[in-house]
Amino acid sequence: MRRFAIDRRTRATAVNSLRRSLCGGFSSFSYSHPYSSSANSAMGGPAAASSPSPSPSPSPSSSSMNGPASPVSLQNINPKVLKCEYAVRGPIVTHAQRLQEQLQTDPSSLPFEEILYCNIGNPQSLAQQPITFFREVLALCDHPSILDRQETHGLFRYMTTLDG
Repeated sequence: MRRFAIDRRTRATAVNSLRRSLCGGFSSFSYSHPYSSSANSAMGGPAAASSPSPSPSPSPSSSSMNGPASPVSLQNINPKVLKCEYAVRGPIVTHAQRLQEQLQTDPSSLPFEEILYCNIGNPQSLAQQPITFFREVLALCDHPSILDRQETHGLFRYMTTLDG
């Protein structure tokens, strides 16, 4: 699963760039992933002598470096953002909707009772419970140090009990 993860250094650079633009250029907001070499170099670790520090990316406007940006409001936000719509569509969603209609008209026509729309980021909007299991597994894949937490050890003890 980790082969699908974004390169850590690229992610850290993107997050820092975004924070610089959102926070008006303050350098106190910095992010470095615990596994990246830039985290070691920032703390004077072994990578400090071997790798040069990344140069800051150019800011989109020079006014953002003069101080904090004004807060975003309905008056100063881009009108295209206000008109933006998110429509879930495509052949998979269309097929799922047809199956949903079929289940409503004849519940015994399919070998299942409900359709779980996993392509939608907010299942609560469809009156469904949060899909925490998928999110927890992805969190463990992306941040394996969570495995060292006491709560996680309890989960694996429970799974061992079920297997044994």
